[in-house]
Amino acid sequence: MADPEPSASTAGPRSGGLAGHPPCAVCGARVGGVCGKVPPATLASLAECMVTVAAPPGEIAGGISGAPEARPVCAGVLAEGWLRRVRRGRDGRRRVVGLVTPGQLIEPLRAGGAELEAATEVRICRVETEAYERLRAADPGLRRASLVQAQEELERVRRLAGLLAVEPPAARLAAFLAAATDFQPWTPRREGGGVLVLALPRADVADLVDLPAPTLDPLLEELHDRGLIRILGPERFELPDLAALTDFAGLVERYDRTTA
Repeated sequence: MADPEPSASTAGPRSGGLAGHPPCAVCGARVGGVCGKVPPATLASLAECMVTVAAPPGEIAGGISGAPEARPVCAGVLAEGWLRRVRRGRDGRRRVVGLVTPGQLIEPLRAGGAELEAATEVRICRVETEAYERLRAADPGLRRASLVQAQEELERVRRLAGLLAVEPPAARLAAFLAAATDFQPWTPRREGGGVLVLALPRADVADLVDLPAPTLDPLLEELHDRGLIRILGPERFELPDLAALTDFAGLVERYDRTTA
């Protein structure tokens, strides 16, 4: 399957040394993501192969797809926004089964795997699959980063899967909010707790916690009334006491996040 060319409105110039480009220098992936963790030589090699593309919510991002009928044509690094991993069950139901967060590698997806869709507006530093796989085979720094990320993703999947057993629904949503401090924007406060931004659409949150989307707002109001959260806006929530939130959810695991 040929790689669709990015449109002029969404594609950036081919990098030719993207690592030294001003947008790259301040990119979140460079500061806190994989681009800040690999050796400089690895980053320089990746940058030589990269082109920057953007996609609006709902689109398969930048030609990166694991749809069974499609050959994955791209890898890359998610510079901004969130991608969702989507599968369809035998009953045809579409389900969000995971996330790619800013700064993560986007590995080539194989036939039969989940599709990658833009959950929000995204910006991706895209690499053709062949170039990425050649580099990965030759560069131990990239292989190490890929392995570490795979281990971190397995741990996140384990945690999110564990939330599905939490009852009642308000406790399950409380458990999700505590867990989300690990992968959604989180600003800790010196006096304790912090502010969480749920950048994901409500429908994606509902899928991840296996609850009907219309029930989320009433459940958030219940947590607010219990003093476990403060609703600051449609996407912003103060979590004043993470320990109390996890206790309410019945979690053994703690999310005592004191750093962003």
